[in-house]
Amino acid sequence: MHLVLAMSPLGDLFRQRLLKFPSLVNCCTIDQFTNWPEEALLNVGNGSIMDGTIDLGEDKDGCVECFKVIHQSVEAMADKFLDDLRR
Repeated sequence: MHLVLAMSPLGDLFRQRLLKFPSLVNCCTIDQFTNWPEEALLNVGNGSIMDGTIDLGEDKDGCVECFKVIHQSVEAMADKFLDDLRR
């Protein structure tokens, strides 16, 4: 059976739904249909580093920039894959 659920990934309501129904994450394929803005990628990268136990010191900004570039590169290659192979 295939079922499509469309929900906005923003806000506390989405987090609450995931906590109530963990199979939404464990047993599903999640497709992100919109590209992330550059500012959002940088904020997530900063938050991920701040949550961790690794102190990057002066290399933190470069590492966050690397996260952003990798994410954008994957988006570009996925688009190219779709154009080239139609899947």
